[in-house]
Amino acid sequence: MFDIINLSLSVVTFFLYLSILTSSGTVICILLFKLTDAKKIVILFGYLGLISSIFGFALKGANLTGDFYGMIDKDILMLLWTTPIGTSFFYQIFGLLFIILGSYIRAYGGWISIFGSIAAIYSFIQIGHLADKNNILLSIILIMHLISVAFWIGILLPLKKLLKTPPRHIEAVKVGQKFGTLAIYFIPILTLAGIIMSYSIVGSFSALVYTKYGQTLLLKIAFFVIVLALGATNKLILIPQLKNKNPQASVRLINVINIEYLFILLIILVTTILTTNINLPM
Repeated sequence: MFDIINLSLSVVTFFLYLSILTSSGTVICILLFKLTDAKKIVILFGYLGLISSIFGFALKGANLTGDFYGMIDKDILMLLWTTPIGTSFFYQIFGLLFIILGSYIRAYGGWISIFGSIAAIYSFIQIGHLADKNNILLSIILIMHLISVAFWIGILLPLKKLLKTPPRHIEAVKVGQKFGTLAIYFIPILTLAGIIMSYSIVGSFSALVYTKYGQTLLLKIAFFVIVLALGATNKLILIPQLKNKNPQASVRLINVINIEYLFILLIILVTTILTTNINLPM
């Protein structure tokens, strides 16, 4: 029974990570690129995040008791509420509700959603391997890392939507070029933050190479390098082709975005495995 609970918790955690990062990142992109029709993406992933967060919190109760009754055990859930798990759950629900609320409001709705995005992302520093170190600098680095990841994820679906509508290809070019310009600044932040956090968690090169945790982390890094290469292909080759009205550019760009999104899903999956199923190297 414990294995089923643990598997269920891993699945829910995957969707929670995906939902918060996608909804938050799309909110950021809406404000930066003045996207007019991406709020449906925010709302969809916002609600998915709420469902995932609630089920995730309940499943952690089941994890404590060893059976699914723990999901509705009032005493167990109240106990969890007083722990960092409860604090993280509060910020997730609070943040996601504000993300969704802001998407329904015209005046200042974007800033309300940004406020919610910050709260939802902040929930991640309450639990996990870095939280155990109780280091403020590492917490700040993690937030910067997550915002950068969210920004990258948040542009993909809106850009793909623009590419599917030929009259909007000029807008797609502008968005793609602006994203590529900003990427010059946030990719180093993303990379440096990842290196610092990885070293802080693993602690040595031998642990990175010879432990299960380290090897899984290397797999995540490999997926990240592939995403970087795909992003560079978009910026340096496909976006210029689209600007020059190459008839095949939009199709190629959509295909690359699909592959890019697949590898991002794999990165989130590996992250889920690292945070829920693999112990830190001793």
